[in-house]
Amino acid sequence: MSIWKRISDALAALAQGEGLSAVFEKLRTPPERTIGFTIAVIALGAKMAKADGLVTRDEVTAFRQVFHIPASETQKRIFGRGCTHFRRAITRFRQHALALCSR
Repeated sequence: MSIWKRISDALAALAQGEGLSAVFEKLRTPPERTIGFTIAVIALGAKMAKADGLVTRDEVTAFRQVFHIPASETQKRIFGRGCTHFRRAITRFRQHALALCSR
């Protein structure tokens, strides 16, 4: 629901005589349904999984049992072509560094 839809709904409810506290209660979003909460839980889960050094398949499986990730979302790349570009640049740099060290 967009912010404008929420504001419109709130104004309509107030115009119909509903109390302000009742309007706010209807518009309240449970914290577990907000983007910020989801990002925080994902970050915390990643930190906990990484705390012992390696992220195991069991930890990834446990995460996926708790969070539903649509198949269409798993194929998306956050950084697009940027990661590929940097990986290739690092590979070229490493090859160049090894060549310099072998002289």
